[in-house]
Amino acid sequence: MYNQNIYMDKKITLNNLTEFYKNEKKLSQFLVDMKDSSSYFNPVSDSTISNIMAYAKALSIRNSKHLGKIDFVLN
Repeated sequence: MYNQNIYMDKKITLNNLTEFYKNEKKLSQFLVDMKDSSSYFNPVSDSTISNIMAYAKALSIRNSKHLGKIDFVLN
């Protein structure tokens, strides 16, 4: 069953929401500017993408009562 409480560790205030909105506007403008400048980033190789995907498949993060979150790489 979906437990909503595990994802809501922090209470959000109006100030937090305002800061989030300001940062989101800046990020949106950055992304628009980046799209216009195609040489901003070097292209990522297929092998890099494959390595990241393989790591994501092998990564397991579990909650523990006593230790908090536990990260395992299952290789």
